[in-house]
Amino acid sequence: MAENVADFVAGWASGAMATVATQPVDLLITRLQSGTARSISGAVAVEQAWGASTWWRGVVPLLVVQPISNGLMFVGYGAGKHYAERNSRDALLPVFVGGCVGGAAQSLSQSPAELLKTRIQLHAPGHTHAPSARSLFEERAVLRGLTSTLWRDVVPHGVWFASYDLAKKRLQARQPGHSSDEAPLPVGAQLSAGAFAATVAWLVGYPFDVIKTRCQMAGSSPTLLTAARALWAEGGVGAFYVGLTLKLARAIPMSAINFLAYERVYALVAKSSAEESAR
Repeated sequence: MAENVADFVAGWASGAMATVATQPVDLLITRLQSGTARSISGAVAVEQAWGASTWWRGVVPLLVVQPISNGLMFVGYGAGKHYAERNSRDALLPVFVGGCVGGAAQSLSQSPAELLKTRIQLHAPGHTHAPSARSLFEERAVLRGLTSTLWRDVVPHGVWFASYDLAKKRLQARQPGHSSDEAPLPVGAQLSAGAFAATVAWLVGYPFDVIKTRCQMAGSSPTLLTAARALWAEGGVGAFYVGLTLKLARAIPMSAINFLAYERVYALVAKSSAEESAR
């Protein structure tokens, strides 16, 4: 139970830090995925015309939900990781499964917030009838894009956690005087493991992120298959990876921050719990 609490608290803190730090890049990604901008420079020009404050537009719904869903995701990861450690120190499958479970939990809690975030980001500042949670309920669109969000989050999150665990163990094995997989990594090495995991996971899951954005655009309610067909007609395989460079520019530091903050906060919470138990 204490381990689950530590996982949740550490995941909550890391999710909040990573979301605030990378939100402006997410805004540009949404513009590219939606087709409202055809290039990074075009997306930047739109936001510059609206002023500096618009770069964090849509961050509030994510800040309400993202830290919580991130906490749930890390609970799933922690369960898989601890199971793996009890049964086989080299087994990545339980970590992968734990990541998948965590990704599913994140999707269910985060999909409505991402829908509202996408609508706010694509809404011109100052115009009337700004998107709100109430407008989504009135439109009966709260769960729009959930299927594509699950496709984006479940298996790719398993890949993300397994890739991080694999990279971390390989880097630990290279440390001078290596004696344990639990030996702390230098910050640079730990950030590198998080960056590697993000790259692998998004190469797997990014097409469904583009499909999700199309499903969540205002005035449009395509199914996953319909959105995929429309993207294919627009540009073949390349259309499913539009904005990938920006996504990686956001995901790599976000993943690095996420894992670093998670492990640091987890260690503090676990230490505090152990001290309380010893009293």
